[in-house]
Amino acid sequence: MQKIGFESYGKKTGLRSAVYVLEKGLSPDIYYSGDGAGWLVQWDLGARDEGTLVAKVPANIFALRLIPSLHIMAIGTLQGEVYLVDLKQGKLLDRSFAFGSAVFDMVLDGLVLYVATGSGILYSIDLQDLHLSRAYALSDQSLRAVICSKFGTLYVAGSSGVIYQFTPEKPGREDERLLGVKKLLGHENSVFALAETEKGDLYSGSRDAHLHLWRVGELELRIPAHLLTINSLAVIPSLGLLASGSRDRTIKLWSTRSMKLLKVIEKSKLETHTYSINSLLWIPERSILISGGDDKQLFLWRIYPD
Repeated sequence: MQKIGFESYGKKTGLRSAVYVLEKGLSPDIYYSGDGAGWLVQWDLGARDEGTLVAKVPANIFALRLIPSLHIMAIGTLQGEVYLVDLKQGKLLDRSFAFGSAVFDMVLDGLVLYVATGSGILYSIDLQDLHLSRAYALSDQSLRAVICSKFGTLYVAGSSGVIYQFTPEKPGREDERLLGVKKLLGHENSVFALAETEKGDLYSGSRDAHLHLWRVGELELRIPAHLLTINSLAVIPSLGLLASGSRDRTIKLWSTRSMKLLKVIEKSKLETHTYSINSLLWIPERSILISGGDDKQLFLWRIYPD
């Protein structure tokens, strides 16, 4: 049986509100948090002190996405704005985008940024000249999660419980219809988290507290994984693991080979989150898993083969 271990690598405090999202930085030791106070904070794995406030926006930050080639961080908010931050200069750019409903997630595909919104519309932003290029009406309910596979396939999920699978039209095409959209059905409630392995296996986590494994667009396995909503998923490829973070305040580590539960990080056994866990971030270069939650704290965990 696969054996893994974990140990605390510390925690970060000093935030004024719940942490809703975590995102990697331009170097392995740097990462960012977005919270309910509208703060974008930069953290350093090698530093024990508090983080650095990079930008403040006038709404809860629900989504962050690094655009490495441009040294920009995109910020998505409850009010439906996407702001752009120049990470080299540490300041907000003049250009922003307004969508009229909350921005819950974003994903990057080359120089196209896809934005999942509360209106059920998936928007695309062309980052070469910073203009809104497409709008895909997928649902009459909120879109809560979006990922892009290495093959260019988009998976979009939300409050309807449906996962939409499709390949978007390339820029420059006049036909904006959604051709070949496949609906993956199985969850009984909102889907808040998506993740994909290098082999193309898709994982989804839902308000129904179930973790689903999909292969070739078909439901392979359904696991009652948590007691409450699964808010975040993170694949740990080097160790063959999937991490799930939940409103039940636990982080669970699963084998991607067998989908057996290997470890549980929970309050009853060690110092960890006292309220909902909202976001997970894996730093592969340092073998560190970071979690952020409603308790305004970040916890860091070193994961290793045992």
